[in-house]
Amino acid sequence: MSDFTYFAYGSNMLTARLRERCPSAMAVGRAYASGYRQTFDKLGRDGSGKATIVADAFGRVDGVLFRISARDLPALDRAEWGYLRQDEFPVTKLECSAQILAVTYIAPPEICRSGLAPFDWYLELVRAGEREHKSPDDNTESLPTFDTIPDSDRARASRMFSLSRNNES
Repeated sequence: MSDFTYFAYGSNMLTARLRERCPSAMAVGRAYASGYRQTFDKLGRDGSGKATIVADAFGRVDGVLFRISARDLPALDRAEWGYLRQDEFPVTKLECSAQILAVTYIAPPEICRSGLAPFDWYLELVRAGEREHKSPDDNTESLPTFDTIPDSDRARASRMFSLSRNNES
């Protein structure tokens, strides 16, 4: 495999965030996964909720497609600690309505906890990635309102808020 298509949701939709993990990542369009909804039920190493997707017959998860070099796959696997990599995950590319198979990561139920909340900066990274890849005429938000918690690691919070704001023009 020389490169692969990755379906990013959550904080990895923000190109700057993903490139910290995979320098070769290049956005190639928006896509969605039918039959899923996004939650923040994955228990992170820091105790906060991280994004995952769960089956929902009527759901839809919007995300971004990236082309990534195979040399970056081990780093992405490490960054997605606790998730299970799906190598042939079906998504629909918005620009052409074509269904394609992409790599993505889904947290297994045994590391998910209902009622977790993401850090405030984490949710801001998700929203910044969503804004970055929207078309100019799209003023909808696909994410509903979620409760967040403040991060006691102020240096990390400051760095992550800065990353989300550096993306805005």
